[in-house]
Amino acid sequence: MSRFFVSATFFVFGTILFLGIGNAASCQLLEQAFQADVCNEGEDGDCKRKILFNSSAIVFSEQMRVNTDGNIRSYSAKDPAGELCSNLEPNADPYKNGCAMNTICNGIRVVYKDGRVLRGVGDPEKKVEVDCPKLIREFNRIKKADWSPDDGSRVGWGTVIRTRSNKGPDVAKPCKTGHFMVSMASAMSGLPAKNRCDQAQYLDSDVPSVVVPLCWSQVYRTKNPSECKKYISNFEIHNVLPGDLAVVRRRDAPNQLIFAVVGDNGPVHKIGEASVGLHWRLKGRHGLPRTKNSMYKLDNKDLFDVIVFPGSRPKKIVITPDSYAEMKNASKRQFISWGGGKLSDGIARFSECSLAVRSN
Repeated sequence: MSRFFVSATFFVFGTILFLGIGNAASCQLLEQAFQADVCNEGEDGDCKRKILFNSSAIVFSEQMRVNTDGNIRSYSAKDPAGELCSNLEPNADPYKNGCAMNTICNGIRVVYKDGRVLRGVGDPEKKVEVDCPKLIREFNRIKKADWSPDDGSRVGWGTVIRTRSNKGPDVAKPCKTGHFMVSMASAMSGLPAKNRCDQAQYLDSDVPSVVVPLCWSQVYRTKNPSECKKYISNFEIHNVLPGDLAVVRRRDAPNQLIFAVVGDNGPVHKIGEASVGLHWRLKGRHGLPRTKNSMYKLDNKDLFDVIVFPGSRPKKIVITPDSYAEMKNASKRQFISWGGGKLSDGIARFSECSLAVRSN
């Protein structure tokens, strides 16, 4: 999960238009315009957004923050601050030493018996305190009491960290592999789970992936029609699910394509987050960050162009770091087909759509 827990909220102000002559001619997608409550850095109060779409593709442009969920090294009970490896030798093994690449402040909350809530990120609210150092202290205190202290306080694991059970006393206890707590993701890897606490069942954030809003899922829209209509009233055509194929590129490097998947459905108002593996590959590097601080440096204020292909998750493909080549090829084939038959055609059409989506 990104350290930027609270993201933009969108209000529809435009209508669906067919993009006609000009840059959009080769794009051939519909247009939806909306206004963000929270601007990106450098926007100077102009927070307009635009998404181009039809039933086969969705194109948007956004800054990409980093997401670690789904990788076993996201959160460590031994290293809740994500700083342990900063104090070890550079060649020290982060797995053996229990070094997290994220802070627990981005993944949990503490709930008290009287209803008060302590979080590590976000904005304070009534009965909600935000204090990361205090949250880490409380986490360690509750952990020392085997996750069930006498004062009735508990860790709220949410949808970020897997618990040993969904009922009974073990619901308060995290699944662990060594020092690490099992980090969940919306997308599944396709590997069969050996047990409830098997990390391998989730899409690893070492695999290049992007996060899209929950309301882009037809199932979520059906269950939450009023909420979704407020944000994306004209997006009924969308049905994006975890595992669907995607392509990402930096705006200043149009030919450097990263073939990816949808790794998570985030809040209805959230757009602009990508896996640590995608960010790492954009830098031409392999492996994963050793600490929270090195992970934070991947948060990218540059703009990225993204295309998502709804309903395109390949059947019977296991998506793991080791099988990334197979998923990459599937994404590449989808992109080439969408473009017209050649990679250069896909890049050209993507460029036309990207130019259109950037204009306000």
